[in-house]
Amino acid sequence: MRLGLCNLVNINVSVWDIRFIFGEIEQADENKLVMTDRVRVSMSPAHAKVFSEVLVRNIQKYEEVFGEIKIQAAENPNPVP
Repeated sequence: MRLGLCNLVNINVSVWDIRFIFGEIEQADENKLVMTDRVRVSMSPAHAKVFSEVLVRNIQKYEEVFGEIKIQAAENPNPVP
């Protein structure tokens, strides 16, 4: 398996699937964002829901061992209510 850097994820939703496009920001300033797609993953809505539940459980386990992950406002420009 080849591993790559990912510091940006775009999520697209349709009736049939949920697509995650994992990428790397190559250049960013106030006028321009250049991103290179690294991996595209498509899941059924049911699979994505189970994936999200597993991800939440694993983040909780991580925080139990290493402490709370703190998110700064600038790192979370689109918070979910």
